[in-house]
Amino acid sequence: LDLTDGTSTTVPLPATYGSTYRDEVWKHITDYSAEKKLDFINLRDHLRDNYREGLYYRTDHHWTTEGAYEAYVKIMEQFGEEPYKKEDFRIEAATNEFYGTTYQAAGVKWVEADTISYWRYEGDESFTLRILDEPDSEGKRNYDGFEGVRFEGDYAVFDGLYVKDYLNVTDKYSSFIGGNNAYTEIILEGEERETLVIAKDSFSHCMIPFLARHYNLVIVDFRSFNFSVEKLCMSVGADKMLVLCNLDTLGQGNYMGNLRVTTVFDKYILNK
Repeated sequence: LDLTDGTSTTVPLPATYGSTYRDEVWKHITDYSAEKKLDFINLRDHLRDNYREGLYYRTDHHWTTEGAYEAYVKIMEQFGEEPYKKEDFRIEAATNEFYGTTYQAAGVKWVEADTISYWRYEGDESFTLRILDEPDSEGKRNYDGFEGVRFEGDYAVFDGLYVKDYLNVTDKYSSFIGGNNAYTEIILEGEERETLVIAKDSFSHCMIPFLARHYNLVIVDFRSFNFSVEKLCMSVGADKMLVLCNLDTLGQGNYMGNLRVTTVFDKYILNK
């Protein structure tokens, strides 16, 4: 279970701003994890201890790809696996004109744009990205007209990890795995690999390329995925499950039901 509280600001705030609320939710999550015997990865303290300029965007509430890399290293260490080193990636500036949600809400027009970076590696265009994109009553789909898309049943399918059409609109962050969707798969065809199920919000999106280097991924946004994540894990034969989200996401909605873990699921994971 991986959480970040998403705290990042360059504007001084009262010392106790938001701390009581966040600490109460944080305690609830840590207690729940202990009760259910879940592995809790404390990304909040890890990112605070390793904080430096560039881990979070100036104009957006998300961490940057560099921030996501720091969290990825911690997660892989918890999994008992070796993370790739920074030098194993080629950093590519996807756009230097990103103005995120914080900028849009605050209207501080003098702030310079952020840069969105892709951390590329050999073979990252070989992945198949499958996004659930059912047609509406008029037969229209969200990804109609996108470059490189093909449709297979109810899925929009792309090659690689990025949907670069989004770099041409305001919501450039959605170029990571095509944005917020209820259900997404990332598969490396022709290779036997473990399957990792990720229950997430948008904080996970720029970390997905790192995790895809290790696992086939089944990704669900538990805010819109109206199905038991536990049952999904069993149906896809998951080897691991990761909950990765901003702490505020859990505190602002009744999402925990979809993340409920039972003894049956515990036994299934142990048997795997």
